[in-house]
Amino acid sequence: MFVPPRCAQRAPWLPIVMPHPARATRVPGAPVVPLISAGLCLFLMAHLQATTWIAFVVWLVIGLGIYFLYARRNALLHTPSDARPAPR
Repeated sequence: MFVPPRCAQRAPWLPIVMPHPARATRVPGAPVVPLISAGLCLFLMAHLQATTWIAFVVWLVIGLGIYFLYARRNALLHTPSDARPAPR
């Protein structure tokens, strides 16, 4: 729920921050369209019911728990250097 407004806010500033890289796509009507879309996303999020936000937070906590438990067990940075697989 939080990603679309953040992406829409950053899209107009990319040409200013990184002016030289070639871009495969362009945003039509930039910076107006991304700012309007971020505003509409925030408007829709503000009008969601409390049960929707509670469900979002519960699933977010479950997902982050699974993610970090998996990462703790399988992270290559956590293992000693002699136990790491050799780079290809």
